[in-house]
Amino acid sequence: MEAHQVGEENFYLARWGFFPGGVGVAAVWAGGAARVLDLLAGIPITGEAKAVRIGRARTELASAVALIRQAGSALEARPAEPRPLATIVRAGVAAAVRRLLADARSVAGPAGLAFDEDLTRAIDDLFLYVSQQNADGDSLFLGQLHHDGTVTP
Repeated sequence: MEAHQVGEENFYLARWGFFPGGVGVAAVWAGGAARVLDLLAGIPITGEAKAVRIGRARTELASAVALIRQAGSALEARPAEPRPLATIVRAGVAAAVRRLLADARSVAGPAGLAFDEDLTRAIDDLFLYVSQQNADGDSLFLGQLHHDGTVTP
């Protein structure tokens, strides 16, 4: 079977909605993180260490949601170059979710991870999904923008 190009060179990546679509993906990560926090509510908080981790996880989720909301408002104006905003949001949300997952594992402990199937599945599924984000690639792009004098919110 012979392949044929269906559009101009780079048309898919160059279309306006490609990078804003990544904000939608980040919103799904945040939703998964909210699910993990909901499931952690069933685990007794025995001691300050667990309470600290729950507090951090709540803060990470709130930060991720704030980034997504800010991006949603900014993208409504259809900026000419949406990639910087979409990239910083995706990178920020992914980092927050990774930190939340580390705290969630600690709060759950070995017993929670071994015996709470819903929690373990939620943690593992979210870890797998957020692992698709290229953290170094996003950081490289944002670092090069900074070096070029471009500042994004």
